[in-house]
Amino acid sequence: HGPGLTPAAIHVATEAGSEDEEARQLRAVFRLARINAVPLVTVTPGSADAPFEAEAARLARIVRMAEADGIVVCAETVIGTHTQTPSG
Repeated sequence: HGPGLTPAAIHVATEAGSEDEEARQLRAVFRLARINAVPLVTVTPGSADAPFEAEAARLARIVRMAEADGIVVCAETVIGTHTQTPSG
């Protein structure tokens, strides 16, 4: 790499209509991150209206997908989601 900016992270917000479509989109982002040596991908969490256990399972699936490409996942802190406060 020459002089310039080196990306340190990618932020992604999917609007997939299904779990399979979200997985497809995220796998593509994780591959892009790996190819470009970007170690961190931040994802947006689901709504606080969703059951906590379902959101925890979704994030666990995302982390497993990312680990396959050597990527670390971070969940964005957003009002109206389970990440809005330390206690959820």
